[in-house]
Amino acid sequence: MAGVGVYIVQSDIEKIFGVDNIRLWSNVENDDDDADTTIINAQITKSETKIEARFRGGRYAVPFVVTGTNGLEPIKELMARDAGVGIYLTRGSTSSGEEAEEENDRMEKQAKRVEKDLLGYLSSARTLDLEIQDQFGESPQVV
Repeated sequence: MAGVGVYIVQSDIEKIFGVDNIRLWSNVENDDDDADTTIINAQITKSETKIEARFRGGRYAVPFVVTGTNGLEPIKELMARDAGVGIYLTRGSTSSGEEAEEENDRMEKQAKRVEKDLLGYLSSARTLDLEIQDQFGESPQVV
């Protein structure tokens, strides 16, 4: 994979978690009113790499190639959701008490949802409109 944002960008994460949350969570030093794009881009790269790695060697060709109408949307949502959780974990809760506990529970549920969805795709219980991996992959063929 080459570079940041091959599949997702900051706004994909913000659609799920909200612009203000991403701004707050990414601003670890709490010294600016803007989102820290360095932290966001690092998490985008990490999430894209992680999701690709989970699919590599399986049913779908990596990098992902769209073959149907659903396109990359399910993969992009997985990556964006994973990136948002990662950004949150970089900072941790900006709240305290019961509010912080609720926020932590919400992030734990988001992380579990990513894993559940991933397992559904990896086990072929759910399908994606992506190019199917050649069954022989890169392995040599005996004739």
